[in-house]
This record gives sequence, structure tokens and C-alpha cells, in this order.
Amino acid sequence: MTVIFCENSPNSPAGSGYGDGVGEITLMLISRYKNTLVKIYQNWRGKSFKLAEKASWPAKVSEVQEMIKRFNTIRISGKSS
Repeated sequence: MTVIFCENSPNSPAGSGYGDGVGEITLMLISRYKNTLVKIYQNWRGKSFKLAEKASWPAKVSEVQEMIKRFNTIRISGKSS
């Protein structure tokens, strides 16, 4: 599991939904089952923010913490034959 904090995205391509003044927090889980990789993610996009100033984040700290707990319960399994 990885948490990525992007405070601002000034060099993003036009039309991507990102750009100067836009920040994002992404929670990502990559899991492998046999020969298949599964990526599950949650992201919160909003105004640019400062990592040290949690009140400026695009999601409340409690919400990010709750999603981390939920992601820790995810299990990938195959169909029984």
C-alpha cells in the first residue's frame, strides 16, 4: 500500500484535470493473484495544499486514515472450481 501526496501539479497536460493550483492525495494498493495484478485506489483531488498543513488537504486526515484501515482488509482471491 502506498500513499502519494501531490501538493500541486503545475506541469500537467492541458485538459487532464490537473494543473497549477490542483493537488491530490492518492491511496493505492497493488496486489497480485497468480499472473494478474490488481490496482485499487482512492484519490482526493482539490486545491493545491501544503503537506505540513493538514487542514489544507483535499481530504480530512480522519478520512484518509479510515480508508487506510479499509484497504488493509482487502483480500484478492480466485474463484473456486
